[in-house]
Amino acid sequence: MNKEKLEEMTPAQQLQWEQQHRPECSTNHQGSAKSMERDAALELWGRSDERHNLRYRTMLSDGDSTAFNAVAAAQSYGPTRPITKLECTNHLPKRIGTALRKAAKDGRLGGRGEGRLTKEKCQRLQNYFRSAILNNLEDQRAMEQAIWATFFHVTSTDEDPHHDRCTAGPASWCFFQRARAEGQPPPPHAEHNGTALSREVSHAVLPIYRRMTNPILLKRVAHGKAQNSNESLHNVMWGHCPKEIFVGKDRVEAATAEAVAKFKRGNFALAQFMDYMGLPITDLMEAALAKKDKVRIQKAEKATAVAAVAAGGARCAGRQGQLEQQEDHYSLFFIFLFS
Repeated sequence: MNKEKLEEMTPAQQLQWEQQHRPECSTNHQGSAKSMERDAALELWGRSDERHNLRYRTMLSDGDSTAFNAVAAAQSYGPTRPITKLECTNHLPKRIGTALRKAAKDGRLGGRGEGRLTKEKCQRLQNYFRSAILNNLEDQRAMEQAIWATFFHVTSTDEDPHHDRCTAGPASWCFFQRARAEGQPPPPHAEHNGTALSREVSHAVLPIYRRMTNPILLKRVAHGKAQNSNESLHNVMWGHCPKEIFVGKDRVEAATAEAVAKFKRGNFALAQFMDYMGLPITDLMEAALAKKDKVRIQKAEKATAVAAVAAGGARCAGRQGQLEQQEDHYSLFFIFLFS
């Protein structure tokens, strides 16, 4: 029943419909979609002690602090047992990338011209930021130094190099330090580092790096964990129940149960379902399910190989570049259209 049909009813008809609908209504949330994550977190934290004799000590989340703030304020386990917020190692680099792109657009630092904060440069700085975190998880101070090294690396020129903070040695990611370790003259910056950020852009970007190297923030990401396992489970779940199609609560719960079973036991969990329902399981079916699990594991191992990860990153960067080119074409089109 949609809102327009309800408004066409008389108050008596609305009351009659509500009384008939209430016993079978599956609504379990009142409010906006954005508040759903917050309410779910409050429910999980609020019942864990009583139901499972379990207390959550940390919350690993993305940059949105709504759910964490609500849980911290609720003090589900009392004021003496606070909850610690942890940052996802995938989402934190995205935050600096978003901040850089926003600065390029709002501060008019991007576009064409020597030393501008281009979209490619923003993506490169975001990748540098992520590598600095993952390569220095055991040492927060080294992590901070590595992040600043990437900043000064992209502001360096042949006349004014700033590579003292870059990792030294022949295996360094910095071309300048590699050449120094091998006793060779450093190659031109334009050849390996592209055009350096101008002084104007560097000063504008500096506050972003100061904010993103806050010791409290870096401490939250030193654990080195990400939300990959959650996203992987969600991917299995929405494969059984696509988000693009509206379904009822029972369908979502069934898809969730099947996803959890498959996530833990693989496709062989289907055989357990069939056994529970009294359906016969043949040797051919068991072999087919085992083969399906074997293929899935082989694909996962291949996808997580170093070469595959690098190729995936290149494809992602390529797709992003194509989208950005389309946006530029559309912008030029509308400028021409309305000029």
